[in-house]
Amino acid sequence: MKFRLAVLLFLSLPPGAVAQEAARCPAPVAGAIAIAGDVSKPFVLTSAVLAELPRAEIRAEGHGTPAATYSGVPLRALLSRAGVVEGAGIRGRAAAQVIVVEAGDGYRASFALAETDTAFTNRPILVADKMDGKPLTAEYGPFQIIVGQEKRHARWVRQVTCIRVVQM
Repeated sequence: MKFRLAVLLFLSLPPGAVAQEAARCPAPVAGAIAIAGDVSKPFVLTSAVLAELPRAEIRAEGHGTPAATYSGVPLRALLSRAGVVEGAGIRGRAAAQVIVVEAGDGYRASFALAETDTAFTNRPILVADKMDGKPLTAEYGPFQIIVGQEKRHARWVRQVTCIRVVQM
């Protein structure tokens, strides 16, 4: 009877739910971001790793904050390091991948994989660690997602702990 119940519960899950659950982020490490999920090379992003990667800047006005220059690493650079497909490879199954950015307080925002790739868009998405040349305050950092040219800032995730790639 218990086996039947377990099978029925499993079959009642929406498609992809098991894979999504398996792709959950590991427990957060203080001051770091887990790059996980449907990636071939998961890793933990620390300030030291971030310093090794090519940096970029975005001048933007945040939610309730004056215009500032945010600096950090393009999200695409982190996805490339994790082995996530890019450019012409984003088609078929890969075109349905979603990037879920999670914050320490449980807040989440998502991006279609194509939104992160310069072959599809010129809108930058930055994993920032500095604002106007200074480290982000504890309220926003140590890492924050900054989305250039976006009218609303609902996807500007503060205190990022995980970037997870999910197959839909």
